[in-house]
Amino acid sequence: MEKRKITREAVQHYANVSKDKASIHIQEIEDNKSSTKKAIAHGAYIMGLAQSLYSMKHTGQWAKSCMMTFHNPVYVDSNVWFDFVEKKDCIEIFVSGEDSELLAKGVLDVAEL
Repeated sequence: MEKRKITREAVQHYANVSKDKASIHIQEIEDNKSSTKKAIAHGAYIMGLAQSLYSMKHTGQWAKSCMMTFHNPVYVDSNVWFDFVEKKDCIEIFVSGEDSELLAKGVLDVAEL
């Protein structure tokens, strides 16, 4: 399992590079569960981070495709855990939050170099 903090700086950098400056990612919005205000990280940023984390440890493979479904928001300035489960024909990705809540689940299709 890989732990990462989703920093405001990284999300802002992703917003600048991708030109996706939607207010949900930049401005803080009210979180219904905790009544606090938080911005939400870009889904594509989280998916790309998952691919990068996997690729760093598996240098003999490359990602052919990746799909991810979000079950809960990934808030800026939160810690998340990326877990990779190797299956016969793919890698399952699980992204969990502070309280082990499932935030996202995905599939990474990889091939040997």
